[in-house]
Amino acid sequence: MKIRDSVESLLRKPTACGWGGQLFEIAVHRVLRNAYTFEPKSMDPRAPRLCVKIKKTNLEAGGYFHKLSVRAEPGFRNVGDRFLNQYLIPLSSTAETIDAVCILKDVTVLFQITVSTSHPLNLKGITELIDELPYNAKKRICIVFIVPDHVTTCRPYKRQNIDVPLGVPTSVSNPVVAYNQYVYYFPMDQL
Repeated sequence: MKIRDSVESLLRKPTACGWGGQLFEIAVHRVLRNAYTFEPKSMDPRAPRLCVKIKKTNLEAGGYFHKLSVRAEPGFRNVGDRFLNQYLIPLSSTAETIDAVCILKDVTVLFQITVSTSHPLNLKGITELIDELPYNAKKRICIVFIVPDHVTTCRPYKRQNIDVPLGVPTSVSNPVVAYNQYVYYFPMDQL
């Protein structure tokens, strides 16, 4: 039995869908860490085209982080070349909001892998992660939801809410709420 078969079986059972989501996330991480190129579909009418090209992670432990230290040198405004196009997975509280990050030359992509039709994101988790980025990696940021290309996935997948706690200044929340959102229907036969 392949992982795909297990994920599909779990997604078809409402009481086991959560387990299917966890297995789907693990399987997607495994595929994306092995080099992957895709073009997600925009959920915003004026969003620019996005092509995500992820390089292969060479080490089993490579790409995991507690603190996103990706600067070329301490204090630099640029991302180090070795971090460009890498699939980076947080091991901190950020992981509750963002499942992975990929910094491309012209855009920083935040990933949320889910099987849920409604998956609001936590503003705090996003801003904690963004605060760790060097200046030039903050110029254009977007969010990509990776969902299964499966009969249980509602289409079209809709733009998701960013949960903003009371009292957060709009100067902090508005830029994050305005990030372009995309969806990628992950082909189940690639699991």
